Amino acid sequence: ALPISLTNEGLCMFSDSLKHVTTLKNFKLNIDNTNDIYDQGIGCLMEGVKNLKNLENLSLILSSTEITDKSFAYIREALLELKSLSTLKIIAARCMLTNHCLKNFRNAFKNMNNLKNLKLVFAHNQITEVGICHLRDSIKMIKGLSRLELFLGNCTELQDNALACLNEAIVTMKSIKHLELSFAECWDLTDQGLSFLGEILEKLPQLEYLKLDLDVCFKITSKAKANLRSAIYSMKNLKYFEV
Repeated sequence: ALPISLTNEGLCMFSDSLKHVTTLKNFKLNIDNTNDIYDQGIGCLMEGVKNLKNLENLSLILSSTEITDKSFAYIREALLELKSLSTLKIIAARCMLTNHCLKNFRNAFKNMNNLKNLKLVFAHNQITEVGICHLRDSIKMIKGLSRLELFLGNCTELQDNALACLNEAIVTMKSIKHLELSFAECWDLTDQGLSFLGEILEKLPQLEYLKLDLDVCFKITSKAKANLRSAIYSMKNLKYFEV
């Protein structure tokens, strides 16, 4: 883990040192609003991360309003080089992200044949269904994923078609056992969107763990939630669920 109290310049200096630790298997970066780091610093760091060919676990926590879509173009280029990753966590809540962020991210996973665990947090950003459809195209490339956590809470412009896009990607994940999806405070989601989630569950009978957060989605009716719970109760392999 990297305890960060750096500027862009300091992060670039640290990046240079990664050239000498190419056997590293675990790397965690935590940047929050106390840091004077912008896209330039993320770009510098990703140049160093590219050298970590043996990396198995990567965690990037980028909760800063100075981080924009441009950083994800740099992250994508690094991920294309990290073919040994088994766990990837990217937490980018409360940044300055739009749909271009996820467009920049397209094809990021195409070389990750060993990826088993993926956690993506894009809560409190300006992401719409357009961005989620870009994300769909990316995660459809992952084969053998067993755990997916996707948090989009308070992306208040998300509408039902966003869940339709996710449906298209997730239903292809025949090895997935653990699924967490958060759409809390996505106010425009309706019963139609929830029906897409129901379709996902119908096509993933192997699920063992399911957590859905639909808190403060006022347009989703109690009846639709009850129907979803009925579908969940019929999943024979499910060991834990929370809705």
